[in-house]
Amino acid sequence: AELARTGEAAQQAAERLAEDRDSADSARASALREEAQASAKQAEFGDREREAEQELADALPALEEAAEGLRRISTTQLREVKALTKPPSGVLLTMMAVCALLGVQLPRRAGSKQDPSKEDAWTHVQTQLLRDSRRFVEDLLLIDRDAVAEETIGKV
Repeated sequence: AELARTGEAAQQAAERLAEDRDSADSARASALREEAQASAKQAEFGDREREAEQELADALPALEEAAEGLRRISTTQLREVKALTKPPSGVLLTMMAVCALLGVQLPRRAGSKQDPSKEDAWTHVQTQLLRDSRRFVEDLLLIDRDAVAEETIGKV
């Protein structure tokens, strides 16, 4: 009788051991899958980081060139632009983009959801952006390039 109980206890212990081994094997396999997924994501993020760094490295010279171009703009040139009564569409479009970058809201007619007319937009540019030529250039040079919102970039 005692031998039967001991045999039964040994059988139960063997079954628990087999279940524990199966559970451990399953957990190990799951951990290996998760590790493989994490490694793949890490590699993907590493690739994206390298791509972003390369894009930044490619863009920085153009950014510095643009900043140098801004520094070369004279007050006389800005006065000439300000004096235009009907600027070429490229000038108006550029100045509207500058408004977006500087956070200057173009006026809308009362109750209107439409963009302002070209004349209203240009008048606003002349009176708000171009009223102080030196400050205009300084403001452009001081734009925090890292803080420009995606929405603003989309507008520009």
